[in-house]
Order: sequence, then C-alpha cells, then structure tokens
Amino acid sequence: MVVWYCQYWNAMVINSLVVSFLPLAILSLLSQKIQEATHSKSLLQNISLLLSRTALVIIASLALNVTIKALTVQGSDNHIYKFVGSWIGLQDETDFDTRLYRCLAVFRPLSWDMFKKMMSDGALIVYAVFMLFHLVRLTLTLLRIWYLKEKSSDQDEIDVKRSGVLVQWLHQCNQNPHATYLLHIDQSLTLTYHVGVSAIFAILGILMARMVVFWSPYIMIMTSVAVCDKDFWYFLVKMLGGAGGTSQNSSSHLTFFLRHLVLAFTLLALYLYHQGLVIGQLEELREFWDPDTVDLMEWINQNTPPSAAFAGTMQLMAGVRLSTLRPITNHPHYEDKHLRERTKELYKMYGQFSAEEVHQALLKFDASFIILEDSQCLSAGRNADRCAMPDTVDLAYGHVSRANAISSFFFFF
Repeated sequence: MVVWYCQYWNAMVINSLVVSFLPLAILSLLSQKIQEATHSKSLLQNISLLLSRTALVIIASLALNVTIKALTVQGSDNHIYKFVGSWIGLQDETDFDTRLYRCLAVFRPLSWDMFKKMMSDGALIVYAVFMLFHLVRLTLTLLRIWYLKEKSSDQDEIDVKRSGVLVQWLHQCNQNPHATYLLHIDQSLTLTYHVGVSAIFAILGILMARMVVFWSPYIMIMTSVAVCDKDFWYFLVKMLGGAGGTSQNSSSHLTFFLRHLVLAFTLLALYLYHQGLVIGQLEELREFWDPDTVDLMEWINQNTPPSAAFAGTMQLMAGVRLSTLRPITNHPHYEDKHLRERTKELYKMYGQFSAEEVHQALLKFDASFIILEDSQCLSAGRNADRCAMPDTVDLAYGHVSRANAISSFFFFF
C-alpha cells in the first residue's frame, strides 16, 4: 500500500501478480503441518505433495489476479503476459507489443559473451559453486524436516534402523557434529531467503538479459558472503581436517585466520586486475557526441511554437520532451494500456498505410509534427527475424510485403 501511494495510486501496483500471490503463499505455509504429514510418506509422495501445493497456490493466485483486474477494469500489465506467453508458444509472435519486446537484445537470453565478461574476474565461478553448495544444503534441510524428528527417542532410533537408506544417511549426518551444518540451513533464515531470491534472479537473468540488472548485484553479494562467512569457513576447516584434533577454540582461530587471509588476497588480486582499467577510465574524458540529434533539438526550439506536439518513436520522443519541453504524443512508459494502444496507432507511419490513414491517426492525437528516422525506415527486410520497425508494424497489422510503405514515401520525398 505504501508503494501504491508513493507511485501516485498506480493501479498496476495493486493489481500486480505478486500482490495476489503473497497472501496465498503465506496461508499455504501457515497451513502446513510438516512434522505430522510427511514422516510416514515416501520421497516421491512428499515431492508430489510439495509440487501440488505450489501449483495450487500459483493457479489460485492467477485466478485471484484475474478477478481483481476484472473488478477494477485494469489491463496495464497484460502485455507482460503476452510476452511470457510468446516464450512458450502460447502467444502470436506477430503481436505488436510482443515484438517490441522480443526484438530487443535485452529481452533475449543472455549471450555467451556476457557470460565470459561476468567470469573474467572469477566472481561468477565462486558464486556458482557457493550457490550450488547452499542449494544442496537447502535440499538436505528439507529432507531432514520431512523425515527426522527434532527430539529423538529410543523408539525413533529403532524406526530409523528399519527405514530406508536415505533416512539412515540423514540420521548419520545429523548426528555427526562436522556434517550437521549441511542439514540446518533453516538456522540461517536470512541466508536461506537470499539464496532463494538469488536463484530466481539467476534463472531470469539467463533467460532474459534485461534481468541481469537484478542478478549481477546478487553475484557480488553472494560471492562476498562466500569469502567472509565464518560458518561456511568453519565447516570447511572441520571437513578438510584443518583443525585436526585441536579444540573448538583453536578451530575458530584457524577459521578466522584463513578467511581473512583469503579476503586479503582476493582484494589484492581484484585491485591488481582492475587497476589499469579503472585508472584508464578515470583519465579518459568523454562527452555526448550526436550532432544530428543536437541539430534536431535546436531546430525544434528555434522553429516551432512551444505548443507544437510531436510524434515519433518512443525513445526519440523522450529526448524531445527532455530537451525542448514540447508536448509529445507518446513516450517509453509502456506500462499503460492506453499508451500502448496510442503507440501502435501512431506507428502506422512506419507501416503500409496510405498518407490519408496516417494523417488521420496523427490528427486524432493532435500531433503537429512527425519525426521519421531513416534508420527505422530503411531497416525493413534486412534481418531474417524481421525485427525492423516497418516489419513489426506490417506484421502486427497483417501486412506481409513492404510495397508502397508510407515511411518510404515520406523519406524519399
């Protein structure tokens, strides 16, 4: 509610899927009686129960979200569902909104070049190992909660001996003071939360390059935790026999020394690796250099009245508004249903429409000037994926060829 208020009562916040999901997920967690319901079930039954509860929460969340949207008559984020649907083949890829997203490189899977850049300083490798280790811990902790009782009795010991290999192995690990760390990630709730969120962002970042903006900070955070976490290092010291037969106090001192030594060497290595690059960037002076755009903005300021409204691509219109303060007919804020519909209609200027049809669309939104970019007009048909703006418009309106396109007429005239 605070976010909704701070964003000027944006209906999309209240009607978002996460708002529908959170209360149902909390209710599902509170309704579970794990200790009573899982000990007598097989591993396959417990996994099926977990997946069933998860699927039920997701379906109920979608139903609740659709109901709320129907009651509030809100569809500002429908384009997101179209985009997701296109990934799994449930949405027509010629849809205008879908193509505007999927034709951008940032909405495609993460490229191998980006992976190599992220691995160049070793952070991604350390992150992957650390995350894999804690995801295994998370799995083992879940199995412990399913099959081991917190307070065991003699009868429980007998039941363990009669049970399967998995339960016996879990019981042995739980009794081993060196291995018990693996089965108790639930004692670090903060770490558990961040491991889960980081795993979700990793999946999204791999599937969609745009999500790297959320994933990359977690790579740095979790890598730092891997280097500095005292519990993690204490476990490594114990498992590798670094403490030998020494006391717990000696093991703690050895852990303290090793993790600070690794931290010091890591900081030194990063400094030596990035020193030249950072100094070079600080010494290099750069400035904005786009004379064509500067000339355009100056021409608008000098030759058009302040009330003149402009139409064009969303990105260029944002610059026009910022540099000239002139009214614009559309802009890159795409989380609004009416703006999406307006953008699609205005983009007829790049498709196969007659001059009269384009003129009527421009008059409908009180446009005084249009700005056509030759980089958009001349890009049609150059790529096999037909991601040029004229191709996107033609596909969205059912036009296949590009003969007599209005953008070509205006440009060459």
